[in-house]
Amino acid sequence: MAGQNIMNTHFDLNGSQLKDYGLDLIDVDWLKQLKKETLARLKTQSIPSKKDEEWRYTNIKPLIQKCFELAAKNSISNLKKDKPFIQKHSDNNIFIYYADGHFCFMGNLPSYIKTLRTSEDQMIFQTLLNYDVEKIHTPFADLNTLMLSDVLMIETLKNQKIDATIHIIICSDVEQNISPRLLVQLRENSSIRIFEHYLTSNSCVINSLTDINCEKNSQLDYYKIIDEQEQGYHLSLSNIRLARNSYLNLFSWDSGANISRNNINIDLVEKNASVNLNSLFSPKEKLHVDNQLKIKHLAEKCESSLDYRGILQDQSTGVFGGEVYVAQEARDTQSDMKNRNLLLSDDARINTKPVLEIYNEDVQCSHSATSGCLDNDKLFYLQSRGIEETDAMNILIRSFASEIIEKIKNSQMKRTFQEYLVQKLQ
Repeated sequence: MAGQNIMNTHFDLNGSQLKDYGLDLIDVDWLKQLKKETLARLKTQSIPSKKDEEWRYTNIKPLIQKCFELAAKNSISNLKKDKPFIQKHSDNNIFIYYADGHFCFMGNLPSYIKTLRTSEDQMIFQTLLNYDVEKIHTPFADLNTLMLSDVLMIETLKNQKIDATIHIIICSDVEQNISPRLLVQLRENSSIRIFEHYLTSNSCVINSLTDINCEKNSQLDYYKIIDEQEQGYHLSLSNIRLARNSYLNLFSWDSGANISRNNINIDLVEKNASVNLNSLFSPKEKLHVDNQLKIKHLAEKCESSLDYRGILQDQSTGVFGGEVYVAQEARDTQSDMKNRNLLLSDDARINTKPVLEIYNEDVQCSHSATSGCLDNDKLFYLQSRGIEETDAMNILIRSFASEIIEKIKNSQMKRTFQEYLVQKLQ
């Protein structure tokens, strides 16, 4: 963008059109003020570089360049509002689409789902978006706030068990900044199931931010598919807090982008909280996927289980950074972290770094990381039974991925991931 050097140490936004970007998208004074404060803070923040350990294997500069270029165009979306893909809600499924810079749907949403644009209760959004001013802010979280034009909030009631699957579909046109914001509040003894699907985009920058708070005895099943982002960039940040006896199940599949970066921060803050993370990432060609996980055990008798698997083809690259922190008071902690990777070409690369930081001896914690090609003995066995080499390879790859998918207990979601597996191996 003319007159702006984004490669400086800090964000140089004084002469940028970004300073007014999004301020007039919603005529709400408190949101405009929040964006002005966010912009002032963003100017003081440093751009991540490969000198930062967490960004060592991911060059973020092209993403920032593209983001600012699109901001200069003031490009949010050119999607038509009568898109034919929008579906009606049913007893088993609720469909919400993010397009044209806002969340849209057919019919009425249930009372536990609200959007900033359509809600009459602005105070609850103002409170949640302004909460905890002491928290650590990151440049990309602030960019999301600066560019957001709508917010989706899912808030259960105490003792509410929701059977329907909440489908959140992120849509895009060519060359857009896409900044979905999702707030999930599970009240005591409630449960819900969410499926978030990022459709294939073209030359876009997606920068999503999700805040999840699970109160005691609650359960959240969260599923996510990120389709291949063609010539695009994808950033995802999830901040999750788990209270006493709460449980989070997360299943995800990322097909990659020029840069795809997934940050998940989970705090287990009260006794007997547990989290189960299972993920597949499958970049091809020259695509790149970077997964960064931080799990903090801050209370006793909490459990965490992580199983991340990469399937890398061609000249693609992957990164796994997993960190499990166990506080001194977090006795009787159980944690297991695995990262396994299939490299399907000599040019595919993976960088993996699992870390345990433990300050209590009364724990059972483990981590492992492996990378390699397909098992030649198994390939030979299948071919000896008359199976062509390509088909034999696909059988082994599918078996590797299916071990994750078979962990999904919900039949509808298991079928969705199984169909996606077939699609990816065609």
